[in-house]
Amino acid sequence: MTTNLKFLLVFLVLTFFVFGKKPYTEIEKLILNDENQEALKLLERVEANYYTKTLKRIALNKSGYLDYLEFVKSASVLRKFEYEQLNTFIQKKVKEPVISDKINMNYLKIKWFQVNNLRNEISLSRATTVNEKLKEYISKFKNQSDKDIQAAKIYANTHDIVMAGISGNLKLYQSKCEKDLKVAKQIKDTFLIMTTKYFYNDFYTYTNQVEPFIKNCKEILYLDAKTKHSSGYFYSTVDQLLDVYFYIGTYDQEEVENLLNKIHTSEQTRYYSYTFFAKYISTLDKNNAAIGRILKLFQQPDLLSFFNFIVKDSKGNMNNNQLVLLYKESSSALFEHGFYKESLDFMTESSILTRKIYSEELAESLADYKTKELKKNKELEVKQAKERVNFYITFSGVIAGLMILLIFVFINNRKKSIKLEEKNKENELLLKEIHHRVKNNFQTISSLIEMQGKNIEDEKTLVRLKEGQSRIKSMSLIHQKLYQKDMISTIDFQEYAVQLIDQILNLYGYPKTNVKIEVNGLNLDVDTAIPIGLILNELVTNSCKYAFKENQEACLCLSFSQQKPGEFKLIYKDNGPGIPSSFDLKKSESLGLRLIQRLTKQLQGTFNYKFEGFSVFEIEFKDTITRKNAD
Repeated sequence: MTTNLKFLLVFLVLTFFVFGKKPYTEIEKLILNDENQEALKLLERVEANYYTKTLKRIALNKSGYLDYLEFVKSASVLRKFEYEQLNTFIQKKVKEPVISDKINMNYLKIKWFQVNNLRNEISLSRATTVNEKLKEYISKFKNQSDKDIQAAKIYANTHDIVMAGISGNLKLYQSKCEKDLKVAKQIKDTFLIMTTKYFYNDFYTYTNQVEPFIKNCKEILYLDAKTKHSSGYFYSTVDQLLDVYFYIGTYDQEEVENLLNKIHTSEQTRYYSYTFFAKYISTLDKNNAAIGRILKLFQQPDLLSFFNFIVKDSKGNMNNNQLVLLYKESSSALFEHGFYKESLDFMTESSILTRKIYSEELAESLADYKTKELKKNKELEVKQAKERVNFYITFSGVIAGLMILLIFVFINNRKKSIKLEEKNKENELLLKEIHHRVKNNFQTISSLIEMQGKNIEDEKTLVRLKEGQSRIKSMSLIHQKLYQKDMISTIDFQEYAVQLIDQILNLYGYPKTNVKIEVNGLNLDVDTAIPIGLILNELVTNSCKYAFKENQEACLCLSFSQQKPGEFKLIYKDNGPGIPSSFDLKKSESLGLRLIQRLTKQLQGTFNYKFEGFSVFEIEFKDTITRKNAD
């Protein structure tokens, strides 16, 4: 999980782990819409149990904090407008208890779930407001050393921990986790010990500490196994542990298969396990004995039959979002094992389902909006939500189409490369057409972003859109240069750099900048030109945003030289005031600087900065052939 932790799922997974439609979903929706009489009618038709009795008391307005807690934990909410309904329900129904000698832990947990919902699905600022009120409630009790009060403080601190991670303050993030873990151990609250340990996983992720991450996951699983009833952390922690194993590529097969079998044999997570079986198969060689064990477990004759089976078996038992993920992981596994056509078919199904999800969510959101009169202070928020949904639908559809096209291009190139030499000319014509189409797709995405930006008022969002558009144009320009040339394996970097820099300067309003470029007629292969183009895009963008702001005679210099065969050096300078000496580039949270450093690492190169009257960025890197030989 990321800093934006949707860790609420940890606690929901035990009670309802949403794959299909719950039998009480319609009743819950009626209660959230304040249609209690209709809810009571439906309750008369279902078999009575603990939860239906809870729902009935809520519909009759005869419920207490425990009933509301059960409802908040179990209610099937997946879309943003449903989370908004749940938040409104809590605000309206769950009032702060009268202060007594003992804190009401059921009320506290309800508000804790509300904060999580607001932060993960609706608004960080609104989540912070509710969390501050929750802290005020806790502070009203005289005995602040009471065990329940200590536990309550840890619950309230979780939001501050997440916000520290979002803001990039890792030192504060770590200190808060350590403090809460110490208190949780003192009061011997196993659930809160697991909670704080679970947060530590994000800290280990930020700081690239793989071994401590794995050890922490195993400790959480050990604690969960000791509890009478599962805390809900088991499945989420198994999820994290398997993901890191598959990411690093080194693991004990017996341990992995034991974890897979545990989630496969549970009715709650059997269908969820299919996605992890697909991830596992992606990491295995064709002749690995583990594949045979998996086929035997599922009683399937071969891998293609296995993937067709798990997808077919999951339909109706998974929600659409889970099914999309299963399609994608299955596509990757099929590709790794040589089923290229079937891999493309699975990815196509994933894209179709993705578009369907967004369309259905939009339709439901609009239908719900038309049936209710929203308060005036909510109207602007709804409008912005609709704009974002429209943008996500359009952008996701285009990206999905581009992914399919790129997979198709890759498969075609791979097949074409083994054909006889006399067909080279035909292949070159095909590749030129592909570059032409890829360039057109990039330009389509850029145009969509530009049109969407006209309807967005938030300045930060507009800046991010502009930066994303600039990166897309830098890649599009490379494919444009390739299809326009007779020689399509390399790109003239002088010509590319001139056009790219001019494009960015015009975008940011610096068309008269003094530009000096010395490339010495060097060419780059496409796999090297794309990351270098992105790096140059970030450097020039950085100059426009920071270096040229107060400089009336803006200028920049770019030199590009070959140090020895296959190894190059790029020097970029601008006449800005420079980066403060106290600023640590390696610890920068700037997306642009992190992207430059990651791309440089991808090129097996080095990245350095110094100030010599000019800001000087030096990047040394290797071309594709040299990198492959080094591997």
